[in-house]
Amino acid sequence: MNTLQYLKGLTLLLLLTTMVSCTDTDDTNTLIGTWSWTETSGGIAGIHVTPASTGKTIDLKFTSNGQYFYYTNGVISSEGTYKFSTQKSIVDGTTKKSIVFSVDREMVIAKIDNENLELDDNVYDGFGSSYIRK
Repeated sequence: MNTLQYLKGLTLLLLLTTMVSCTDTDDTNTLIGTWSWTETSGGIAGIHVTPASTGKTIDLKFTSNGQYFYYTNGVISSEGTYKFSTQKSIVDGTTKKSIVFSVDREMVIAKIDNENLELDDNVYDGFGSSYIRK
């Protein structure tokens, strides 16, 4: 009986590990590519800015080897590495996936799918930025 319980536990552990690995891979694959900034809003003053209101185009490119490139008006303004992590959300208390940038910045992934990316500061009166796949 103990051997059977051990094998059941081992099988469950392998299954959970596989599911978690697939989720990380899916998010990584979805993130890879270039994203065009559409808006940023938030802050204590309720700021809302767009490419039209700022005169800036911003693209954020993620590569499969863990590098990112941040372009402002077509010129690289920041680059480095990124990795996935998790943070407890100050909004709803749940654990959210986040992106940790090598420039000591971490953003919560509020939404990600094949066409949309939303990154939020995980602080009170923080900012959230929306991107669409380029």
